[in-house]
Amino acid sequence: MHIEVIASVAEAAQYSLQDTTVVVIDVLRATTVITVALQNGALEIYPAVEVEQARDLARTLTSRNVLLAGERQALRIPGFDLGNSPREFIPERVRDTAIVLTTSNGTRALEAARSASTVLIGCLLNAAAVALHLENCSSVSLLCSGTANHADISDCLAAAAIIHALSARGVALELGDFARLCLAYFAADRCLELIQDSFHGQRLVQLGLEEDLGFCSRLNISNAVPRFVDDRIVLIDEDRG
Repeated sequence: MHIEVIASVAEAAQYSLQDTTVVVIDVLRATTVITVALQNGALEIYPAVEVEQARDLARTLTSRNVLLAGERQALRIPGFDLGNSPREFIPERVRDTAIVLTTSNGTRALEAARSASTVLIGCLLNAAAVALHLENCSSVSLLCSGTANHADISDCLAAAAIIHALSARGVALELGDFARLCLAYFAADRCLELIQDSFHGQRLVQLGLEEDLGFCSRLNISNAVPRFVDDRIVLIDEDRG
C-alpha cells in the first residue's frame, strides 16, 4: 500500500486524488465532531464550506430534524444550534437529526477530497477502525486539514496513528516522506501532551476550550468510521451510496 500524508488543505491541489482512497483528518475538531455525532445517533452530516451555504442547505432539508453546527475562529457561529466542540454532540442532542456543519478547515478539506474514489473520516478516536477499512487499498492519501493552511500537530498524530495501526496489522507499506516524518514523531502515550503544546491547542486553551483537547486526544476508543458520499456523511455501515 502506498500512503501519502498531505500536510494541509492548502497542499491538496498538488496531489491527484482520483482513483485513491482519501482519509480527511481534522482532529481539532471537525472530524472528531463528525465521528462523535454519528456514533451518538445523528443520521447524516452535510458539510458546507461557507456559513451562508450552510444556512441555505439547512433550509432545503425540510423533511428532517436539522441542526446547524460550526465555528469561525474556533467559536460557535451566531444563530447556530451547536458549535464545533465534540462535547456538545451528546446523544440527547443529536440523535435522529441531520446536521449541517461548516468549519474553518475541516469542511474545506472535505470539499478538496471530492474527486477521490472513496472519502473516509479519521481522527485519533477512530484511527485503528479507519485502518481496518483501508487494509485492502493500494493507494491512500491522508489529508490533514491543518490550521490556517499550515500543518497541525494533532492531524499529523492521527495520520501517524492510522499508519501505525496498518503496520501493526502486517500491511506492507510504502510511505511518502511526510508520512515517514509523521510516523517518526508519533508517540501513542504523548498525544495529549503534544497537542497541548501545539499552536492550535494553545489557541483553544486561550478560548477556554481546553477540555476539547483531552476529548480529542483519546486514541482508538471508537469503531465508528464515517464516509463522505453523495454530499453527505454517514457511518460506513449505513452507506447506501
